[in-house]
Amino acid sequence: MLDLLATVHYEMQDLPAAGALWFVLGRDDEVAQRSISAWLEQHRNDTARWHSIPGPVRRTASTEQLEGLRRAAVQADKSGTRDIGPVGGPSERWEGIVFGGCAITVVVWFLAMVGIGMWTVFRWIWD
Repeated sequence: MLDLLATVHYEMQDLPAAGALWFVLGRDDEVAQRSISAWLEQHRNDTARWHSIPGPVRRTASTEQLEGLRRAAVQADKSGTRDIGPVGGPSERWEGIVFGGCAITVVVWFLAMVGIGMWTVFRWIWD
């Protein structure tokens, strides 16, 4: 499935995205090497490369290449302030906030609709 996604990225001329996925898969043909080179050029350090791998791939894929990149990213992060674990990407930090905000919005909307409905029904009954 990842190979298909990488192929779609490649066909869309997004070589770095295709290269990141083909790196994880360990693909080593000419097209993959060109894409991986574009990925390496765009993301010049191991931490940036680690975070450029999609979060679901980092969490679920278990390949030698990905594990090596994770170890290199942990070593490269000398300050210790950045979470390099499988769910440590910068965009993933917002997932909980966005999900929680959406959930609260839905609950508030639902309660407002129930309140408006009850008020409308009571006006029909007592008018």
